[in-house]
Amino acid sequence: MEKFVDSRPVDDKEVTKSIPDIDEKVTAKVLDDFRSSRMFAVLDFPASSDKDDLIVKGEIKRFYWKTKHNPIKFIPIINLLLLTGITSYNIEAVVELKVQILDARTGAVLSEYDRTSTKTDSATLYESKSGESGSDLAEAFREVMKQIKEGIADDIQNGKIGKKR
Repeated sequence: MEKFVDSRPVDDKEVTKSIPDIDEKVTAKVLDDFRSSRMFAVLDFPASSDKDDLIVKGEIKRFYWKTKHNPIKFIPIINLLLLTGITSYNIEAVVELKVQILDARTGAVLSEYDRTSTKTDSATLYESKSGESGSDLAEAFREVMKQIKEGIADDIQNGKIGKKR
């Protein structure tokens, strides 16, 4: 497996600028997920084309979590409306990963998976999400990995991916 390439839009990078080395962290999580699910017999990092049959490449296309506050919250007196239980803020988490499985000898793309998951939530003054910061992003990541692993499993079962040496 190779390190994932971070090709997120500038806005995504700006929202997550407090998290350094996202490409390394996402690659490590994907590697752990593949290893724990035993998706492949052996998974080396970094990839070595002289001894590996397949190479897993990845791209981080979207990866962010943000909170958007209701502007009413910042207007004196009017902010008392929050006491009625209207939404105080909205949360959005998006993960989009592209994974390619390549033949290590030829470099040919055997299979490709571009999967996205978006999780949204909202909170009121009475139902705050404090302490759960980032849980929506983790859930979106798990969903994307589940979709990718299902795609790989189908392709292995159908003979699209497999040892042909």
